Order: sequence, then structure tokens, then C-alpha cells
Amino acid sequence: RHVVLAAVDLAEFAGNTVVVDADRPRFSRFVRETFGPRAKALGFVPKPNESDDDQLMRRSLLRVVAPEDPALAAEARRLARAWMRDRKAVDPGLVDVVLVTAARTGDAALFDALLAEAKSTQDRLERRYLMMALFGFTDPALARKGLALLLDPVFDVRESWTALLNGYWWNPTRRATNDFIVANFDALAQTVERDAPARWPVYASGLCAESDRIA
Repeated sequence: RHVVLAAVDLAEFAGNTVVVDADRPRFSRFVRETFGPRAKALGFVPKPNESDDDQLMRRSLLRVVAPEDPALAAEARRLARAWMRDRKAVDPGLVDVVLVTAARTGDAALFDALLAEAKSTQDRLERRYLMMALFGFTDPALARKGLALLLDPVFDVRESWTALLNGYWWNPTRRATNDFIVANFDALAQTVERDAPARWPVYASGLCAESDRIA
């Protein structure tokens, strides 16, 4: 397990930092060919009497592979909608993986469904997972719409920022996150404690384009 997860971490780091848009199809193919067979074998449903290693690998493999694999991504979206109807439809240990994966390949209809669920649930953990998903959409317009929830008074800002941080390492739209914070810094700063903005530069940690250089 440790060898596999180390390889997954390296691939995820490369995908989030040095892979440019033009190379994205090649990177997706690499992920599917390298990690896809094991991810599909494990699947989204835990099996009876499986090893601890398989349970732990499932989360990491699916988190990385499913957004790059149309079949697994479609299954995540199906399970996310099923979970919103029936909380028993997804194993409790995989709810965050399913929701964030579904969001990363989801459309506006899924965004609206997740948002409605986040506003209606009274369970804090469920709301955190739903917020993580709402911050995880890769479509630029939906990414901005999700980030705007940081200024939505409907949600407790402590919960919103916790969800953003928890989901940030899964979320490849790091530029969108940084750009939103920069554009709305003053308004965001007014909603949090005085020292909180000092931690926000972490959301720019994955940016490394020439345009990001500071002279």
C-alpha cells in the first residue's frame, strides 16, 4: 500500500502543478493506464473481509483516477445523486470521495442539487462534505459560483473555510481559488477573525506559471 500511495502522491503532485492544459489528455491517459485497473478492481463499494490496505488504497486511488476515467466519474455522479436521496447508498467512509469526485466532473444541475442539499441538511459533517464538493467543480463558471459561497451568510464561515481547506488538496482549480481570494480579499477578511487572512497564501501554493512570478 505504501508504495502505491507514494506513486499516487507523485502523480497527483505532477497533475496539479506541472501538467499544462495541452498535456492534460496525455496525463489522464497515464493515470488511467497506471492506476486505473487497481482503482476499478477496488470500486466504490467495500467488499466483505477485504484487507485494511485495500480500504485505505480505495480512497486515494479513486480520488485520483475517477476524475480522469469517464466510467468511474459517471459512477461517482450516480452515487452522489443516490446518496442525496438515501444516505445509506454510499459507504460512510467514501462519502467525501464520491461527492468531490462527482463535482469535479459535474454540471450545473449537479451543483444546484448539492447546494440545495447543503442548505437543507442539519448534519455538520454532511454539510462539510457537500461544501467540499461545491468548492471542487472544475468548470470555471461553477468554480467561481462555488467560491462565492464563502461570502454567503447562509453558511457559517467557519464551516465554509474548513471545507475549502479540506477539499483544497483534492481540487485542481487552485488558480480559481487564489483569484477569488485576491479579487474579494477585503470582503472576505471582514467575515473572519483578524489573523485568518495570514493563512490564505497557501491557496496560491500550486501556482507556478510565468505570469505568477513576482518581480
